[in-house]
Amino acid sequence: MVTTSSPSSDSLVSTLGADEMIDYHSVDLPKHLAEKYGGAKFDLVFDTIGVKSVWEGSEGFLKPEGQYLDIGESRLRLCSRSQAKHH
Repeated sequence: MVTTSSPSSDSLVSTLGADEMIDYHSVDLPKHLAEKYGGAKFDLVFDTIGVKSVWEGSEGFLKPEGQYLDIGESRLRLCSRSQAKHH
């Protein structure tokens, strides 16, 4: 499990099972995920913030049949990359 957090939250998310904590203030998240995990893409992305650039870049790190759950910005949306290409 990979999560984004501020450095002050790393110990908490580590106890919750995160294998990697990414400081979302210091990296280009879609680029980092695609470069590090593009060969072993994710089955699920759970976005609690609703960052448009993460969704737009998700093809680089989300499996074609993977699910993207966006609950950020007071909305709940679940779709796969294949569904998104038809919208």
